[in-house]
Amino acid sequence: MNRQMTQGTVANNVQVIPATKRRVSAGGQLKKAKDIRVAAYGRVSTDELAQQTSYEGQKSYYTKLINEKEGWTFAGMYADEAISGTNRNHRTEFNQMMQDALDGKIDYIITKSISRFARNTVDTLNCVRQLRQCDPPIGVYFEKENIDTLDASGELLLTILSALAQEESNSISKNISWSIQKRFQEGIAFGNPRSVYGYTDGETNKDWVIVEEQAKVVRFIFDEFLLGKSSYKISNELNEKEIPSSKGTKWQSESVDFILRNEKYVGDCEMQKTVTVDFLSHKTIPNNGEAPKFYVTDHHVPIINRAVWMRAQEILAHRKKNRTKKKDEKREKRVGKDVFDNLVCGKCGAPFYRRTLQARATHFEDDRCLDACRSELLAQGSSPDDYYERYYYTYPVWRCSSLKDTSPTNDGPFMGKADPDVAWHPIYIGEGDAKCPSHFVYETAVKQSFMEMLYAIKRDHEENGENAWIDSEFRMIYQKVQEHVAERDSSRKTELDEQILQLEEKMAQMQGRLKEAVERGHQKASPEIDTYERLVDDLRERLNEKMDERQQLSQEEQLLSEMKHNYDFFIRCLEALPEINKAGMKLNVNGLDTDGSCLRDFGGKARSKILSDIRRGKRKMGADRVEQAPDFLEFEKGVYFAFIKEGIVDGDVITYTTNFGVKLTSTGNSRTLMAFIGFRRCNPNKTVEVLMDGWQVNGLCIRYHREKRKEKTAHTLMIRKRKAQERALLEQEA
Repeated sequence: MNRQMTQGTVANNVQVIPATKRRVSAGGQLKKAKDIRVAAYGRVSTDELAQQTSYEGQKSYYTKLINEKEGWTFAGMYADEAISGTNRNHRTEFNQMMQDALDGKIDYIITKSISRFARNTVDTLNCVRQLRQCDPPIGVYFEKENIDTLDASGELLLTILSALAQEESNSISKNISWSIQKRFQEGIAFGNPRSVYGYTDGETNKDWVIVEEQAKVVRFIFDEFLLGKSSYKISNELNEKEIPSSKGTKWQSESVDFILRNEKYVGDCEMQKTVTVDFLSHKTIPNNGEAPKFYVTDHHVPIINRAVWMRAQEILAHRKKNRTKKKDEKREKRVGKDVFDNLVCGKCGAPFYRRTLQARATHFEDDRCLDACRSELLAQGSSPDDYYERYYYTYPVWRCSSLKDTSPTNDGPFMGKADPDVAWHPIYIGEGDAKCPSHFVYETAVKQSFMEMLYAIKRDHEENGENAWIDSEFRMIYQKVQEHVAERDSSRKTELDEQILQLEEKMAQMQGRLKEAVERGHQKASPEIDTYERLVDDLRERLNEKMDERQQLSQEEQLLSEMKHNYDFFIRCLEALPEINKAGMKLNVNGLDTDGSCLRDFGGKARSKILSDIRRGKRKMGADRVEQAPDFLEFEKGVYFAFIKEGIVDGDVITYTTNFGVKLTSTGNSRTLMAFIGFRRCNPNKTVEVLMDGWQVNGLCIRYHREKRKEKTAHTLMIRKRKAQERALLEQEA
């Protein structure tokens, strides 16, 4: 008998075997399931007090709910605090919960809402689907939305509501960004002073308090950088002094560069240096024009003077410009190279030019000489007598670019005996045939004279204090500049500001009328348009004049601050000059502590026969003579670069113009290399050597030249035979 089958009925011959595992079905499984392990998840996005209360409330509520529910076993409470839900990367508890669920430790997850689970639609769906594909499937129940992911219709609602949660997060992100930008526009800066090396916070986070111990390090970095040192050298010096970085580790050149570029050390604050490109991934990139930046001047107390800061940025920009130049582009002169390129001639005003010359290195031999290679030459079938050899060394000189190169002269009090082996070439250094009566100067003499001048100023300053020459001279110049600036008082600045505003309004009015005239269809050459154009040009010219005058007033005011800072910095550099050489001996400055050496007098003239007697072994350079010898001073290139704007060479005297207004004068610049014979120099290994020849004074590399002799004549053979006999006689006497 046929019986009509209705929905929900089972045939008599069919036995129903009930399901024993959870599955995706209509109505979900959470409310019907028994003996399941349930875990809870909670999250708050900030660490504010209200959110902390919510965070603790979620944990307490779900722990109690699961423990009191019959048939449920508490599988753990997972909670992330002060973490955004738009990305999984930093949600440690969430990731641990997912791993435990996949490992079979959890049957169901219960959470307050979709926004607590995740604010990223993709993350929400991926996690839910990953849990549903387990065997048996693992469900997630969202209490607020009443969605069970093991319900067949749950995914549609979940997709819609999770997209809304994501959009809500995006809206919140935009609102926060808008409020932050409004605060930036009002000059309210974000930032934690404790995160900046050299600062800490005061009574409130808005107060920037200087940490003096760290501030000294910051000032040291800027001072050394202005003296021409690289970031790498500065970091090495800090590590040698065992000064820890902000992280407590060793200094790196990148750390020094970061401090040099950080505007917070001058008291300013630049905001929105980075932008967030994706609110889901929270990825940030440097703001290179993607969004406006906001720069607040004088935001907090500075560590570095603004003049120092500006000079440091100029040097950094200069170095960056050279690094980014292409191969075929000419690089600008590196900072610190050829520091004397600011020397000019006191006779004709032409700039000085550097030239490297060479001279014979007498009394020098090494393993390249003929005597050392005698056996090798004989093995090759040659004789050492068939060759002649020469040792040469190079040295730089500076001369007027309009000077025709001539032989060296002995006029001038410091010239001493000229080197007879210098190779002079009769060529023009500059353009044209103009002749200048000035003489060249040795770079070594200029360096030594500059250092002797610095030590003389230092000793005078230490002895006389405020009554020293340098102090008196600076006070007089500073007072003159101050009086000049005071003559143009603030009333003139106010007057200029008003005039500039009026001119800008008038020009905008005339430009509007000119535009209206053009729009009315007048021809370009019509009298009305010509009149308006002349008025606009006249207003623009007057406006530029007023703005230039206003800028000049601001620069004059800043000049006083720069002068004072540069002078204080110069005095600090003088005080830092060592009074003990690298070998631990008291420093002897020529002209201050000694009047020349035992071999040369103060003017550089040779003392009779002493040098020749020492070379022949008749006299010795005893310890007492070495102790009394003047030191060959190490040139402070950074001091010259930091303070000297120009040097005018007039014979033996160079007058230096400084950036703090005082003119300094050095003498002894016309000395030759031979004038420094008898000086002592400390080597890097802390040993002391007495300079006995010109090649030792200059210290550059020595080149060797060997050439085969031409065919010998009878006269040449006779001379060589006589010289050989003289050498043999000298050896017997020795």
